[in-house]
Amino acid sequence: MEAFASTIKAQQFALSVWDMSPSQTNIPYIYYFKNPSSDPADDFMPSGRLRASFLKALEEFPILVGHITVGKDGRYLVDVDPHNLNMPEYLESQSTVHFYDLEKAKFGWDALPHAATVDVFCAAGVSGVIKLANVNIIRLEKNSGLVLFVSTPHYVVDGVGYCTFVNRWAELCRWMQCNAAENELPRRDFNFDRSTIGRFQSATPELIAKVDQLHNKSAAAFGNTIAKGILIQNKVLVSNQSRFSLYQNDFGSGIPEWVSPIPVFYANFGSILPVHPSASDGYNIYLTAGKRIMANILQNKLWNAHVDLVY
Repeated sequence: MEAFASTIKAQQFALSVWDMSPSQTNIPYIYYFKNPSSDPADDFMPSGRLRASFLKALEEFPILVGHITVGKDGRYLVDVDPHNLNMPEYLESQSTVHFYDLEKAKFGWDALPHAATVDVFCAAGVSGVIKLANVNIIRLEKNSGLVLFVSTPHYVVDGVGYCTFVNRWAELCRWMQCNAAENELPRRDFNFDRSTIGRFQSATPELIAKVDQLHNKSAAAFGNTIAKGILIQNKVLVSNQSRFSLYQNDFGSGIPEWVSPIPVFYANFGSILPVHPSASDGYNIYLTAGKRIMANILQNKLWNAHVDLVY
């Protein structure tokens, strides 16, 4: 760990109001990888390589090893201290569930080993601090596959940033698999300075610039909007995540067969996710709703004309 700490420099990342507006939630996804080989002894996503490439990715995403704190101006920030790193939760275990069982159940949550180590809302773990990344790896029976859970708080990165981190982790894992030289490592530049967005505001519509200025001036401006939406009864909030690069994560043995949010992500919530590249078109839609609302949805003729129920 000392070698890793030596690659991290002391720095702080000030968070904007845009970051803090969804601050109570995590971004958690579950990936289902199938071993393309039927040989139980196959070198499928080996533990050592996964962990080494994860640490390598963290070197480029130092914001994920910091502590959330409050600055002198009263605003939240992520403080990265090489002598007091907030290392992500990183777990690995073995399951008696076979990948075939998950496929047969169409990756329904009832057949899933308990993968999620955090819920939808950010909370301190057993260490007493909020981790800025949580990883849980579950190896399936007879080396048939692997379930990967990755979560980050929404205020650290948004959905695109989350996918960028997991994509980079996978890219580094493939690079290590090839035993390539350091100079053959694909270079990527990542910027975590929120003020960068402000410098490009002149190229955005005037209205967006004014809204951004208002939100950064008063945190309540955006918070009140969200609060009002939450308090409305008999509604379903929908999040369009269909453009997220969830199926570009190839750690060396192929992309995941399926990607899902965690079970019961949020009451009365809909997540629109992309489908596997092998599918011709469409989206995977996860809906969580009360019995009365769900019954009305399932009886809606227009909905049923365009949607196939998976589980």
